Amino acid sequence: MTEKLEVIDTLQAFLDKVYGEASKKQDIELKRNHGHYDYAGEKFCIYVTIFPHEVELIFEGREVGAGVFIVTLDMCTSDGEILSSDIVSVSGKSGEIKAMLVSQEALVLAQLLSLFDDLMEP
Repeated sequence: MTEKLEVIDTLQAFLDKVYGEASKKQDIELKRNHGHYDYAGEKFCIYVTIFPHEVELIFEGREVGAGVFIVTLDMCTSDGEILSSDIVSVSGKSGEIKAMLVSQEALVLAQLLSLFDDLMEP
């Protein structure tokens, strides 16, 4: 597997884990749509859209050197409104990115759940 595919798999697994934890903590059933896109110039995007809230967590990344990537995580609405930018910003090779994300999971989950609470208020 290439370094880029390892990074994509790591980022998708992170989003899957955050979605799973958020689903356990909500009083309603959450659904999701997820995937990734490759763009020209070594850029890529990994996303999960969570329903019924229609909130997206989007990792955008690019390769900046031989197997070294810069990755940022934003939270937005399905129509593109940025709710929180640069929630996570990491750089390095796939193993380094994976290690850094472990320490960010609770932060991302807390921000997502807080947003869900705000959206559920009358």
